[in-house]
Amino acid sequence: MRYGQGLEDTNILPILVADKPELIMRLFFFQIFWLLLFPLSSLRAIQASNIESLLNAYEQAKSDTIKVKLLGDLYNYYLYRDKAKAKKYAIEEIELSTTLNHIKGQCLGNYHLGVYYNNIGMNDSSNLYYSKAMELAKSIHDIMQMSNINHAMAIQQFYQGNLDVALQMTIETAELNKQINDSLGLAISLDFMGMINQNKGQYALEIYEKYNDTYYQSQALNDIGQTYLLLEDYNNAEKFLNESFKKSIEANSKSITGTVYTNLGKLQIQLNDPDKAMHYLNKALEIQTQLNEIRKQIITKNQIGQAYNALNKPRMAIPIFSEVIETSDRIDSKSTRQYAYLYRSESFKLLADFENALKDFEKYKQISDTLFNNEKSKQIEELRTIHDLKQKEADLALQKKEIDVLNGEIKLANIKKLSYASGMISFIFIAALVYYSLKQRMKKKEIERRKQEEILIKEIEFKKKELASQTLHLVQKNTFLQELKQNLEKIKNSPELFKIEFRRIVMLLKKENASDRDWEIFKSYFSEVHDNFDKKLMDIYRDITEKELRMASFIKMKLSTKEIAAMLNVLPDSVLKSKYRLKKKLNLDKEMDLYHYLNTL
Repeated sequence: MRYGQGLEDTNILPILVADKPELIMRLFFFQIFWLLLFPLSSLRAIQASNIESLLNAYEQAKSDTIKVKLLGDLYNYYLYRDKAKAKKYAIEEIELSTTLNHIKGQCLGNYHLGVYYNNIGMNDSSNLYYSKAMELAKSIHDIMQMSNINHAMAIQQFYQGNLDVALQMTIETAELNKQINDSLGLAISLDFMGMINQNKGQYALEIYEKYNDTYYQSQALNDIGQTYLLLEDYNNAEKFLNESFKKSIEANSKSITGTVYTNLGKLQIQLNDPDKAMHYLNKALEIQTQLNEIRKQIITKNQIGQAYNALNKPRMAIPIFSEVIETSDRIDSKSTRQYAYLYRSESFKLLADFENALKDFEKYKQISDTLFNNEKSKQIEELRTIHDLKQKEADLALQKKEIDVLNGEIKLANIKKLSYASGMISFIFIAALVYYSLKQRMKKKEIERRKQEEILIKEIEFKKKELASQTLHLVQKNTFLQELKQNLEKIKNSPELFKIEFRRIVMLLKKENASDRDWEIFKSYFSEVHDNFDKKLMDIYRDITEKELRMASFIKMKLSTKEIAAMLNVLPDSVLKSKYRLKKKLNLDKEMDLYHYLNTL
């Protein structure tokens, strides 16, 4: 679909610009963060690795620093494939490194968790683990890792709007890169400094030119031209955008070529040349339609509507803005829909239709307020998550302390045993004359002592089993909720992935509710903790079904009706009916409590 009159092609640049500067910052942030996380050598290593071989090596490896390295490689492989697995390997990397007192492994593990939380938008958690990683890196004077962590933290500060802090941290990162002669890392730092200062991005070009990387040359030129466009320095903006366009052609990036036309159209609108702007915007729309880039299409159409407003043709602009609003609503692009309402409000104002102009402006403000409130809610949720995490860590520490106390009691009992035996031996030598008279009494005391010792050991084992049972329940429940939350956050942060992530969530729910394999694993753990409870129940009631065994297990774990309903994804009434049928099958009286009965098995 084309709008307006076309012009002859000119040698111009493509630059990636959205309806507002915040999206520019997000795109630039992603580019630098990707370079930070995956240096070129690491990317080649990951692409060349065979995940099956890596997993086999991990399974066979001893608990040493080699296994720590394998855990890091597995984290890198799964980071953008399966975030839950990536997090699991990062946590295991920290735990094993701590056991081995391997400081570098602990540092990398905390850094990896920081990256993980950053990718799912939990900035407070991300900064927490980055800070831990930085302390460890400084303790072993690992300059390369200090540089990586410092750069990641600078990006966090930049994204949160703390530009002065981000600039100072980036300067420190550049100095660290100089110490280790990391030219590529220095280029990235200078490019980021250029973005912060809005006038230093050209320094990174020297490094990209040294590596003959046309794609990143185009990106750097693009960033510089974009900065000048935001500063309303249109001569320099056009100059750098044209240079970026040449490099994008060399890199054969049609997507950049399409977005360049969009931004050049925006530039011409600001230069009060809407006819020329219309030409560039139509070029952009053609390419974006070929590539099926729906989000970029609606951004371009927003600019086309503005061009029509500039041409004093609001009646032609209104249908375009309406189309953008409809498409934005379908793909859940709130920011684009927000500005479409604002621009359409301007169109109605030009037509003196002040009633509709006011309605559209109110919708624009409503979306703006919603986006602001969502961001605040997200920050509150991050703080709540950190608090819950610390509380769980404290609970586990308390349980560990109780186990240590019990172990101490065992040691004390052993010491008493040794002292008692020594005293008895001495007594035997001293009181040889009365040995036979005391022999039977000693045997009796020995039997009583062993019984007391066995009772103490059983009490300890029982507490360990109870701890394992509680931990198992906590892990099952929180792992599912965390995975579900991460996928929902991903949909919120990347609406264009809605269909893919929605199917993944459905699969996750099905897996959590009805996986026979997960149930068999659960039965195995449950049986170990509760002394083969299911076998005992099956020996007494041979016709008991698998579902009834599962219900009995949940009841023995003292789960409430609401919790069981949540785990089985059924209504609480269904759980009550299942309990009734189970009680009936077990031939229990109405007065008999099902939980107390199962607890006696």
